[in-house]
Amino acid sequence: MSDDEAIDATNGSSPVGRGGAGVYIEGQVGAFYLITLLANTEPRGLPGSRILSVGFQGKDLGYALDDLYMQGMSASGKTLLEIQSKRTITFSPRDSVFKEVCEQIAKSFTKDIPEERHRLAVATQRTSKAISGPYQDVLKWARTAQNGVQFFQRLDNKGIYGAEMRKFSKTFQTNLIAAGVPKDDETIWKIFKRFLILEFDFESCSPLAHTHVLSISKQILSPEDESRSEALWSNLIEISLESAKTGRVIDRLTLQNILIGRGFRLLSDKKFYIARERMAELSCQSLADIGNTIAGIHLPRLRAVALLEKALDEHRFVEIKGGPGVGKSAVLRNAAERIISEALVLVLDPLTTPEGGWAALSQVLNIRTTLKEFLNDLAVSGGGVLFIDSLEMFTSPAQRRTINDLLREIAVTNGFSVVATSRLHFNSETESWLAPDVISTLGQPQTIIVNELDEEEVKTLRILAPELGLLLKSSHPASSIARNLYRLSRLLKVPSVAKVHSEVTLAQQWWKSADNADPVVLRAAQRLIARIAEATLAGRDLLNVYDDSPARSHLLDSQSLIEPNRDHLRFYHDVLRDWAIGARLQEEDGILSRLNLEVPTSPKISRGIEFAGRFALELNPDCNSWLRLLEKLSPPGAHSSWRREALMAIIRSELSQEQLERCSQILLVNNGSLLIELSIAITTIETVPPADFVSGKSEELIMWASSIPKEIRIASSDSALKLLIWCIRHAAEIPIQAIASILALVETLLLLFQKIPVIAEATGNMLFDWLVKLDDPDSNISIPGAQTRNLSIEHYRMLERLRITSLTFSSYIPVRLKTYLKALLEQKKILYACKFTSCKFHHRGRDTSRICGFGFSKLDST
Repeated sequence: MSDDEAIDATNGSSPVGRGGAGVYIEGQVGAFYLITLLANTEPRGLPGSRILSVGFQGKDLGYALDDLYMQGMSASGKTLLEIQSKRTITFSPRDSVFKEVCEQIAKSFTKDIPEERHRLAVATQRTSKAISGPYQDVLKWARTAQNGVQFFQRLDNKGIYGAEMRKFSKTFQTNLIAAGVPKDDETIWKIFKRFLILEFDFESCSPLAHTHVLSISKQILSPEDESRSEALWSNLIEISLESAKTGRVIDRLTLQNILIGRGFRLLSDKKFYIARERMAELSCQSLADIGNTIAGIHLPRLRAVALLEKALDEHRFVEIKGGPGVGKSAVLRNAAERIISEALVLVLDPLTTPEGGWAALSQVLNIRTTLKEFLNDLAVSGGGVLFIDSLEMFTSPAQRRTINDLLREIAVTNGFSVVATSRLHFNSETESWLAPDVISTLGQPQTIIVNELDEEEVKTLRILAPELGLLLKSSHPASSIARNLYRLSRLLKVPSVAKVHSEVTLAQQWWKSADNADPVVLRAAQRLIARIAEATLAGRDLLNVYDDSPARSHLLDSQSLIEPNRDHLRFYHDVLRDWAIGARLQEEDGILSRLNLEVPTSPKISRGIEFAGRFALELNPDCNSWLRLLEKLSPPGAHSSWRREALMAIIRSELSQEQLERCSQILLVNNGSLLIELSIAITTIETVPPADFVSGKSEELIMWASSIPKEIRIASSDSALKLLIWCIRHAAEIPIQAIASILALVETLLLLFQKIPVIAEATGNMLFDWLVKLDDPDSNISIPGAQTRNLSIEHYRMLERLRITSLTFSSYIPVRLKTYLKALLEQKKILYACKFTSCKFHHRGRDTSRICGFGFSKLDST
């Protein structure tokens, strides 16, 4: 503990006896709240409130945390925020500063303001989100818990809450009890609920808090005084320090008069409080639709949250990616709710975002000023993050305009960040609709991936929710889909889970039973789901249903449907929309004739088309229904994306190996045309450049990836590996025409083979089998589809690529390589042998030795 803070602890909180940086930082925090009072903007720590006055050194008036205290007013009534300013505080078990703060908290009592509107805070220097994030999460979850017993029971769950969170909680409890607070879960939990950690970066080399203050200053000052922003800030610090010496209370009128007396000319109030109320309502509506529990258990996805915190410390634009139902939106909700405990934030999704740009959004929010001024107001209140859920679902150009208008201004507003979610393959085929100038300023989004449940999370859920134990066993028939959070929640509703062995069977149960509807309403509920599926296929987000009915009530109660606005229904979750589209097309594929197939598939229905393919493959004894669907999706003039979504069904299914085997002959006919098409689709859609592959990994890996040519692609899913395994089993049947596309598939997996040496060896043997057959000029080629020796340029390019790719597997099959090279020597092709036994290989003019990661010996003995 510093000498300054020791004196502070002994003599109360008067800063008169203090000097140096501690006093000045306290003055800056006071000035920060004074400018909030002056601008009539929302104060950090009291979301939904307006400050009525700022008080300094209120110990004699009974304020326990007395450096600053803010009296405010919200829609619910009076509010109060007490702040203790601490330049350094670590919240660790041995931190004497934190112990002293806890002693002050123990003396706090509420007067005429209810506890839920009376908050206690420490203002300190900002560290990083990765360090302070666990502490903030403990406090956020305290505010969402129903009671103290529930809160502390949750904290004891090691698989859900991290060690840092439990250590902070334990330290806080221990300090409070030592200070005289009763050792009672309910009492201590209520203090946790009220406590805030407010981080400011005034001491950083480029303080954002200072930047936000200057932006707000320009909105307060008249045009003639706009250049005096720094002077206003300096004066507010002086006023703060002077007020701390005398224990003064300043209201807005008093502060205005002081500044006018110092020669400042001020503008009238912007009155953003109505806009803030509307924004809070809009954001709450967006967040309320995002589920964040499974079987009543809140699972915070700690790994994804930690990655998001790290990314936000280093980047202004972060994109949370993941497959359907993995919980990426819940990670966004967690980040938004953490900020909401201090300030309001703007959360947008495809349903709540108005069409027509900023002009439309400002009308919805009742904002009568510029976007720049509104964003500055949010930033100074602590809400400098825009959250956007489901980027891929913004299909309306008018809605995209609204988002891009916001992003353009955010890009030039210092300290404002963006967090968005999207599905894994968003923008994998088409150009991003995000404005290029926005990306140029904000930088490419930093991607973090949310995966399915890991072993630690599964272990925790088995303990906390015994009903999930059987479903989460690796031996359960539904194990292939049970680690996806949303599918797991649906499995809990299935009467006979033993019959569920894939997502299609789960979807079929939901579709046929209309989410377990009673027989009396079953048909009506089925028809309602089908109507909404058809409306979605037709491009409508909602279906107008004006009549009440038992079927409608059942589907709303079971959370199959949701009613965001009166008489407007849609599916509760995107996954249900996908299932419904697939099931409806399986029932009546003639609906496709009513769709415009000449334009690309909308992201809102693309996975539904995939599910139509999965239904066709899984619910029929052969592959003919799937083939017919592919044909219906590819009439003359149709955009290729329609057919491609249904084509990928065979590889994305949990039963892909079984279905590939069943459809083997179909894949191989016509010189392997369908196999070629599937291989190209995988290497096009389900691959990423090296930089994206190592996103969020160590700096060493990121540096390594930056040295690899951008045109190299790396598999981003297991689809390439699934098809490769099938190819290994059917290598002798694969036509020569398909070899080039399979080589491209293999190249996307080169970085992964070191972890799967058995597959690497089998792949090397397959490639060398082909190479030996094609390289012998005196033999008839026995590969299917090769009736005569092909002398075309394409053939020689393929052969060259086959040689290079085969040789990258030399460390796995050295005997095959040695045999091959001896054969070349015997054919007097010594130059060829020399060319390919050097340490480096050049593919299309590129040095590929660093890409493959494999070493090559010179094989001098050969």
